[in-house]
Parts: sequence; C-alpha cells; structure tokens
Amino acid sequence: AALAASGARAQRPADPTEGVCPYAFERVAILDAGYLLQWTLRDATLAVRIVTAGTGWAAIGWPSTSSTTGHTDFDVSFGAVIGGVPSIGDFYQDVFAPPVPDAQNDVTLLGGSEGAGTTLEFTRPFDTGDEAEDNVIVEGPLNLKWAYQPTSDDPTDNHVGFTRGRMVVEIVPPGHLFADGFENESPCAWSLLVP
Repeated sequence: AALAASGARAQRPADPTEGVCPYAFERVAILDAGYLLQWTLRDATLAVRIVTAGTGWAAIGWPSTSSTTGHTDFDVSFGAVIGGVPSIGDFYQDVFAPPVPDAQNDVTLLGGSEGAGTTLEFTRPFDTGDEAEDNVIVEGPLNLKWAYQPTSDDPTDNHVGFTRGRMVVEIVPPGHLFADGFENESPCAWSLLVP
C-alpha cells in the first residue's frame, strides 16, 4: 500500500493504471489522494506523467541527494495548463525559498490537459549536465517533493493546505545502468515506496 505524505495509509485503488499504463508510463506511485506520478525509464531519459486533483499548477521536486530524510535543495519540474495550452519548465528551489526558473531549461513537454484535474507529461534527462541548477536522478530511494495548486495557474500562488508533501520513491531501481536503458519486468509495476 502507498504511504501518504502525511503518514496515514492510503488505500490502493482496484486498478490505478486502467486505461493509462499501456500507453507509455510503466511505473506508478500514488503520492497523495490528489497526486499520481507515473514514469518510464528509457536510455538516459525519464518520461513523466503527473496527474493532480487541482486545476492549477503542478510540480515535482528532484532532490540533490539520495537522502530519504531532511531538507535538501530541489530541482523542480513546474507546469500548468493555461487556456487549454500545457507548459512545463525547469526550476530550482533552495530549501524553503520559492522556485525560480533555471537559466537552462532541461525538461521537454510531451503534452497535458485539464478537466476535473491537471495532467502534465514531459521528459527529463537523468543527468542534464547543468550542475549549477539541476540534480542528477540517481538509483535507489529518492525523497521526492510534490505540490499542486487547487485552482490557480499563477506560480506565485502558493499551494493550499495539504496539497504538498514528500514521498520516498525508487524512480530508478538499483542495478540498472542509465546508458543501457531500462525495461520493467512487468508493465504498470507499482514502484517501491519506502516508509
């Protein structure tokens, strides 16, 4: 079962990948009742789908280390769907400061939509080469930071209440070399969530 960021146990839906996983995103983690993360590893690139319960902006923070506790600086993928047009950007956040855009954008938009919630799809290299503002996504558990805004696309509007959190997730299982790519043993596999 997924462990919600608040520490309370969330119930796993009967089939969280129904109708979406066969498309391209092979791994799934429910970070919160209002935040679903899906991803696929291909060569040295991470393809990501974020689905939130809100219609405002959505963000995922990649930590600077594989540490599973404490505060670190975050490399943030931050996006929204405004007037039906999706966008995604590469941002950086120092611990408690608001995220700021990177000088070099290392995320590529695949698509997105907005209805009852927001869906954003994008790619990002494991190692962008931007040592000043991006973090390398490493093997093993990562203390991901996630957030979304229930109604506003304005990046200066903060998340509201419980629309943010942290979750330790294995994005890249140990023993898989980035250069060789990665094929999951079984499509739609649940990721290992570390309490």
